[in-house]
Amino acid sequence: MKKLISVILALVMVLSLVGCVDTADGKKDPDYSSFDNSNSSVVSSEQTEPIVLSTKDGMEFCLVDSGVKEYLEKAKDYDPEEFSSSIVNTYLDYGAKLLPVYLSWIYEVQGVTDVNVLISLSQDMSNAAYYPSEVNAIEINNLMTGTTYYWCVEGVVNGEKYTTEVRSFRTEDTVRLIKLSGVGNTRDIGSWKDKNGNSMRQGLAYRGKALTDITAEGIAAARQLGIRTQLDLRSNSEFKADLVNGASKLGEDVKTINIPATQYKAFLNDRITAKEIKVFADWSNYPIYFHCAAGADRTGSLAFLLQGLCGVEEPSLIIDYELTVYRNKTHAEFPEFVKIIRSFDGETTQEKLYNHCRNKFNLTPMELSNIYNIFMTESAVFASNSLTSGRKEASGVSFDLDLRKSGGVSSVKVNGADVKWSMNGNTLTVKADSGEGIILLKDGAELKFSI
Repeated sequence: MKKLISVILALVMVLSLVGCVDTADGKKDPDYSSFDNSNSSVVSSEQTEPIVLSTKDGMEFCLVDSGVKEYLEKAKDYDPEEFSSSIVNTYLDYGAKLLPVYLSWIYEVQGVTDVNVLISLSQDMSNAAYYPSEVNAIEINNLMTGTTYYWCVEGVVNGEKYTTEVRSFRTEDTVRLIKLSGVGNTRDIGSWKDKNGNSMRQGLAYRGKALTDITAEGIAAARQLGIRTQLDLRSNSEFKADLVNGASKLGEDVKTINIPATQYKAFLNDRITAKEIKVFADWSNYPIYFHCAAGADRTGSLAFLLQGLCGVEEPSLIIDYELTVYRNKTHAEFPEFVKIIRSFDGETTQEKLYNHCRNKFNLTPMELSNIYNIFMTESAVFASNSLTSGRKEASGVSFDLDLRKSGGVSSVKVNGADVKWSMNGNTLTVKADSGEGIILLKDGAELKFSI
């Protein structure tokens, strides 16, 4: 009998692992009816651990369905000159579908209670997120792509807390879709790469539809994402209609900003566009959720510009634009939008958009440097009060910085020449009267400024 029980338990473990592999490939969802919710497994005399992780260590999960994967792969060979007719519908019937990560475990004793799954970016499980579970499996949405995570399970066994070993899993490097129940067309604008393969950081800015129909589950997911600012690009009346007692549906502590926006050609010529961009220049606003009604045209125009300023090249910008729900065919105004940007002064899309933002929208080098450093580095940024100008003082011109992980300032140049500078806490004072300057940071990043 003891031998028979051991064989049965071994078979359960094998079947659990096979099910996880199929799920990771996006082929099928796990059958929750097979998961034990009674905590009544028979204890094997050869098994000493009360909770055994059954999802294998180092497993890789894809977070998008096969249609999205095929679209992204085929679109690499897409000629941007041909975007007058959409290719996305060849692979996606209606929008992009995200897949969750499935983790499972086995109870080897009766009566395990207060079970939580811990997920962390660190192997020491510091700053772990807790996910309660009433069955011996869990699905987790909205994880970052191209990322290694660590996980374990804890529960109360015979009145004492027990924690399993720590295992890891990895998510495939792809576009990051987001699930906010009741809200469609949601995704992270990060993960896209520049020509050197450097990725925009995830977890900073999310795009999607209006929050009109967001559910309690969707609000909980948004809270877990840590969204601090909601930027509504719709009319003032639409914006106010979605507030709850004058506050965002995501919570009273979420800042709301309403900037009625234009799109495509008008977006590139409207001075109000500068107000939208300034929201993303201020580090104190992040993470940000920005939207219009459908999350397509006004939202898509702004996302295109932000990603372009970060060095994402035109083919990728078009591919991301086309991934938008409701994009049953490429919008008639979009080809003209891209061609207008091509006509701007500069060699690359990034240079063209940077120059246009300086010349048309009068955005400062500090604001544009912040956008780049926020999304592409963990280096220093200008504080909110130093985004438009420095403070004139007897000793020079001062800027307040958030040094983040830069390691500090290495040198400062104005009009191409080294100048004297000093740091007092987070305040940088530059000895110069006027000109265009660059702050070189110890991590190799830089910040541009003007005096």
